[in-house]
Amino acid sequence: MSAYDMDSLLNKWERGTITTEQAIGQTLLLIQGLSQRVGNLERRMERRRVGREERVEEIREEGKAKSGEAEEERPSNEPPNS
Repeated sequence: MSAYDMDSLLNKWERGTITTEQAIGQTLLLIQGLSQRVGNLERRMERRRVGREERVEEIREEGKAKSGEAEEERPSNEPPNS
């Protein structure tokens, strides 16, 4: 059973061409569709959030590695051996 879109459903209700039971059934189908869409969006947003957090951590680790390399390349404060 497919649901009418909201405008069609309201139009049919106003004209009296749909029963109360049909209107309730159609409304439940619309809610079910919206619930699925919201769930899909929430999962996509969560995956993006996790992906961003992982990328931030990678960048931090790269920065730590680079700063460690830079410290190794710096000359020490010890006087040169003569």
